[in-house]
Amino acid sequence: MSPPSAVLRAFGGAQTAIPLAGGTSDDTWRAGDIVVKRVLEAEEAAWSQRVMAHVAEDGFRVPTPISSDGEWVFDGWTACAYVPGLTLGQERLRDVLVAADRFHDALPAPDAEARSVLGRRTHIWAIADRVAWGETTVQLRPDVASALACIIATTEPEQDDARLVHGDLEGNVAFDADGVAVVLDFSPYIRSRSYPRAIAVVDAMLWRGAGPEVIELAGARGARASVLRRALAFRLVAEELGGGADARTVAQFERVLEHVELSSRDAPSE
Repeated sequence: MSPPSAVLRAFGGAQTAIPLAGGTSDDTWRAGDIVVKRVLEAEEAAWSQRVMAHVAEDGFRVPTPISSDGEWVFDGWTACAYVPGLTLGQERLRDVLVAADRFHDALPAPDAEARSVLGRRTHIWAIADRVAWGETTVQLRPDVASALACIIATTEPEQDDARLVHGDLEGNVAFDADGVAVVLDFSPYIRSRSYPRAIAVVDAMLWRGAGPEVIELAGARGARASVLRRALAFRLVAEELGGGADARTVAQFERVLEHVELSSRDAPSE
């Protein structure tokens, strides 16, 4: 569904909007010099826009958030400045992760408001994240539940270094005409910095045809297997909650898990 005219007027956009490639369910549209996006949860979206508005860019860019009369969300939509000439970084995973490190360095420490806002989320990605970290459970089909049990069988507790991170990097870091990384569509979580790296690696293997050689980008060999399992669990549960993970999808996850297990064998003792 295209954005209503009232939304485009509220954010100062052109009155003709076109869908942008890369969005899901027609949720992201360009209207002249702005991009409008339908939000999942207004409280999270407003908080995220406020955080992005205060990020100090250092070796990366973020599209400038746009408000409507001081409000970050209007009628279920947010807006930001359109950045022309972008090239998606899906074939440049190493560069994406370098840019992500700089972006994460610029994010504030998670305060009480961040923990409160993000803790109240109920969309499928928030639920899947909590399941992956053993903070909640959900009802899954037997084959998906079995695959999940195998994935998280040997996971370890998260280390005490949780901070704000972007949990959907692999398709949301692009490069402008000057080669500067542009971080799009902030998907916030309070986890260790190794977690978004692991999600990006898992995404590349699941959806982009990347081989097991990208596993080394998830971190030191002895420490990465557990967080890669968390990332796999997160994506598997999100797939199931988002419409059902069929047998082929489950097999894809099992294949990646095999590579993760192989990569961790004979790892040096800590």
